[in-house]
Amino acid sequence: MFNISYKKMFLFMFFISLFSFLPNINIEDADIMEARNFTTAREILSENNWLIPTMNGEIRITKPPLPTWITTLGFLGNHKENLGLLRIPTVFTTIFMIFLFFYFVLTLTQNKDLSFISSIVLATSFLIFKMGRTASWDIYTNVFIVGCLFYLLKSIEHIKYSFIAGIFLGFSIMSKGPVSLYAVFLPFIISYTIIYNINFKKINYKKIIIFIITSLIIGGSWYFYIFFLHTDITLKVAQVESTAWLTKHTQPFWYYFHFPIFSGIWFVLGIGALFKKNMEKFVVDIKTYRFSLLWMLISFVLLSILPEKKERYLIPVVIPMALLIGQFIYSAFLNINKNSKFINNILKIHSTIIIIFSIYIPILLFTKNYYNLNIFYIIFLTICYIIFIILFLKNFKQLDIKKLFIYTLVFMLFSNIFFAPFYLKNIMFKHNRKYQALRDVKKTDYLDNIKIYSFHQPGIRNVWNIGHKIKMINKSELDNLKFPLCIIYYDYEKDEVENLLSSYIILDKKTFYFSNTSNTELNLVKIIKK
Repeated sequence: MFNISYKKMFLFMFFISLFSFLPNINIEDADIMEARNFTTAREILSENNWLIPTMNGEIRITKPPLPTWITTLGFLGNHKENLGLLRIPTVFTTIFMIFLFFYFVLTLTQNKDLSFISSIVLATSFLIFKMGRTASWDIYTNVFIVGCLFYLLKSIEHIKYSFIAGIFLGFSIMSKGPVSLYAVFLPFIISYTIIYNINFKKINYKKIIIFIITSLIIGGSWYFYIFFLHTDITLKVAQVESTAWLTKHTQPFWYYFHFPIFSGIWFVLGIGALFKKNMEKFVVDIKTYRFSLLWMLISFVLLSILPEKKERYLIPVVIPMALLIGQFIYSAFLNINKNSKFINNILKIHSTIIIIFSIYIPILLFTKNYYNLNIFYIIFLTICYIIFIILFLKNFKQLDIKKLFIYTLVFMLFSNIFFAPFYLKNIMFKHNRKYQALRDVKKTDYLDNIKIYSFHQPGIRNVWNIGHKIKMINKSELDNLKFPLCIIYYDYEKDEVENLLSSYIILDKKTFYFSNTSNTELNLVKIIKK
């Protein structure tokens, strides 16, 4: 399908990944997961507490520290804490996953084109390019588990790869505990054993022992260290976290039934790949297809039976889904001349949806009067989307798979680079422009050499945005503190707090908005005693 060298494939994969993950990297504010990670990384660097991290001055062992250690790289030379730069380590770690996935599929199938297509699909799947520029724990654990699976397959060739596979599994455990072990590794082992008829009598158990011991040493070392140093805290955290899986963010079993849409632009092909009877009539490698389908379904079921559910937890499903979609595209290319109604219908639905989006976007921009924001830019977008409509319509009858794959890829990347920033800045993120964002206070010396207090839980996003620790106090403690000091409070606390502060001299007061997705106001007040 693609008569190109490995070198060109790697360059293409690298730049496609960059164009997926880098655009808009600095637009969105840090969400709560990122705020926790960034705050912990900042305190690791400022207080040199690498093995026992803190968050807002309190011990933070809820999540293992490997992703936070990697995140500290984003702070190097980044004194203004630019969000885009802080997310760069996550971007390149995710790109690393794309290459690991390529080699994983290549080792599994010995098919260079299928490996290339599947890796490109993974890099441009919605959930991957969203989490690939979000500095949270979820992407890291999945990156390392993909590396583990690749080297586990390679260990058939040589025992040294068992050791490397163990290192990657250990890194995955050091990223988010046993999450990927449960949602990726276990489904992979079950499906691989079933489909490839593994004979347990012929297994080299020496390799398995090396793999297990290595993963336990790498993955368990920090946990053992923390347990013996802070046993009570560790047991309490373990109880809270295990309870959370059953009680927090609970959703019904069918909550994940819309999982194909997390493949983004490829979701129609993903749905098509689930039709087993139709797929087996034209798929090139039936065994690989059955394996990836079973792997994905087991991951889906294991995630669905857990009460706690969040959409970002679906990364373990998106990974085998990329291989399924890759097989659909590759097999359709080889079988398109056989006039398969199934293939033609799926490809036409896929093209139709992209055409609909290409029509809808310009209409949205003009009918909602967004053209007032930048008429020339919107004209440029409109012309480009008209070109996409023409290209997909021209290909509608011929259904040239190679062209369709390239057009889809270009459409997705164009929308990500040119439309998404405009949409995020001007349409999605409507905020109160009377005030600066709270994070802008870090660009000033307003809070230098002064302690900050709150009468309620300060919220970790506020701690991150301000750039300083915020201590929660009772109102009765205020007189006993060292002045001058700063009080942070929300607008809904205004009457209560300002009534209390009337007994003090207010040196300065500044109002900010909480984030670029919220009109919630926050006040910072510097006070001294009368």
